[in-house]
Amino acid sequence: MGMCSHAQLAVAYASSDLFLFPSLTETFGNVTLEALASGTPVLAFDCAAATELIQHDHNGWLVPDEDPQRFVLNALEITRTSSTLREARQHTANSVAPWDWHQIANQVESIFRSVVKVYNPG
Repeated sequence: MGMCSHAQLAVAYASSDLFLFPSLTETFGNVTLEALASGTPVLAFDCAAATELIQHDHNGWLVPDEDPQRFVLNALEITRTSSTLREARQHTANSVAPWDWHQIANQVESIFRSVVKVYNPG
């Protein structure tokens, strides 16, 4: 697809049946969060942030062991039955609702305050 605007990405996510995220090196894939927030289930390797965002067989699927062949086979299996995707889609947006910007900002602020308190206890 090349470079996309935010509006184009939103349309692409929302019109997709399944988002495949095969990265083993992305520590926090915003694309995973964006896909889920758009109502699209995600298939990803069981590592990094995907583990925090995806609940296997609920809002997406996690592939263990960094096995590319297993990733492809799981993608094929998931897409064979439309009800599998339909059921997962029901849980996507709600599963990441706590990840709104206010929540994230509060978490970051809390971390900063705890660090300041350690180094400046007075």
